[in-house]
Parts: sequence; structure tokens; C-alpha cells
Amino acid sequence: MFIGWMSHKGGYEVRYVQIWIFVLLSLALGGRGHSQSSPLLKVTHTEKDITIDPFNEVWNDTSPITIELNDQEIAEPFGGKHMTIEVRGVHNGKSIGFLMEWADSTKDTKVTGEAFTDGGALQFPISREEEPDPFMGGPGLVNIWFWRADWQGDLDEGTKYLDTKYPPYPGYYFPQDEQVFLKGIKGGKLIGKTPVEDLVAQGFGTLERQEQQDIDGKGIYSNGKWRVAFVRSMVTKDQFDTQFMPGIDYKITFAVWDGSDKNRDGQKSVSLDWIDMKI
Repeated sequence: MFIGWMSHKGGYEVRYVQIWIFVLLSLALGGRGHSQSSPLLKVTHTEKDITIDPFNEVWNDTSPITIELNDQEIAEPFGGKHMTIEVRGVHNGKSIGFLMEWADSTKDTKVTGEAFTDGGALQFPISREEEPDPFMGGPGLVNIWFWRADWQGDLDEGTKYLDTKYPPYPGYYFPQDEQVFLKGIKGGKLIGKTPVEDLVAQGFGTLERQEQQDIDGKGIYSNGKWRVAFVRSMVTKDQFDTQFMPGIDYKITFAVWDGSDKNRDGQKSVSLDWIDMKI
């Protein structure tokens, strides 16, 4: 999903260096899509239950911040665009929730040979002692929460089985071994109860679906916008989950896929660096 950390030889290394020179120059000069100060996402305490309903009143207990995303130019396939999203964070001491909202002119929930699906994701370092690369981690581990509009569409329509036959997961980077991709999938169909996947990665090409799925969420398309909620217990028993505690500082990044723009895999809009987050 968050592709960009490179260890390959040849053109990829050159491309990686070129892109980061561009990013650093853009930051220094106040270039396209970058503000002079980094935003801070404050995860606000609430006494209310945190629900996956993205229009529930609990999300009004905190103010949104605006995050600027840019096209992904670190690793092939390149893509995405400059856009903005609004993000909110709340917790009640037991559960933590994030709300992403962004404009999208089309609702893309069907995957066919010619069409792709919308999507949105959050990413956190798993260990607070490390700050891995913001593009899919490495050398440290990252925990990724990935919402898929096609799965949301299937769930909204009451479909029992989620068809993942074509194309492969839009967040996966063309897996070479189909058996790895099909892990947990029976007969080309994946049985699921949530449109959000709990993933882990430690560098380019290492993205895996966790055996223990701890994330819930829901996306609703309304008035030309997606509004997507992610909810999880603050603390889990999974070693590959980021564990959250009040009063602690964390890092977070974001990604958005626009299906009508043929976004999939690395073709996405991303935040170019870690964003500070305080619970």
C-alpha cells in the first residue's frame, strides 16, 4: 500500500534519490502542496461510545485538520494527484477512532477489468522507539488500516462473499506468488464482515494481511464526498498492531485511491512524510 522504500538496484534507486531531492527542495521553497508548518492531529477524549457510523455525533467532539496529499512518485506504478483530506481523531480511553473525508466526483465500488475501486488508508509505526520510512516502513514495522470501497459496496448490498478475483487487492503491489496473495482466501472468495483490513509491512514488497483482524470501519458516499470511519480498541493482544495510550505522541500517514482515475496499488495520493499525532 504505502509503497516507496527501495532496496532494488538500478533505476529504482536513482528514481528514489531524485524524488526525495524534489521533495526536499519543494519543502524548502514552499512548493506545490506543502505548507510551511506541519499539522498536528489531536486525538480528543470523549465520554461517548465511538461508532463506525461516519455521521455519528461523536465525531463532532473534535475539530478536523486538513492534510495535503500528493501523487505517489517514489515507486512504480506512479500515480495519484494533489488533493486535500480532512481528518479527525477521538478516543474514550477504551476505543480509538479516526474519520477521513475527501471529495470524489464518482462513487467507485465495483471492480471489473476496466474499473477500479476507491479506497483510503492510515499507517502508524508499530514501535514508538522507531521511525520507519513513511512509505510502507522499513527497517521498522508499520501497521496499516485499509478501507476498500468495493468491500463496502458488497457489505452494503448484503453480499455474503467478497469477490477478489480481478484485479488483486488494489493495495497490493503485484504479488509475484499467487499463493501468498490467496492466503486466507478460499475458492477466490474472501469472507469478511468489515470493509477495513488490518495489515503489516516492513519495507517495499512486504505487505501482508494480519491473521488477527482488529479494525472495524465504514464508509458512506454523500454529496460528492467519501466519509470513512476507522475504529479499534486502543490496546490489543496483537504484536503487529500499534498500541495507543493517552498522553503519548505518535506518527501517522494517509493515502487515498480514486478508482475512476484508475488508481490501484502504488497509484495513489499520499502524505509525503509522517504527521505528528497526540492522544
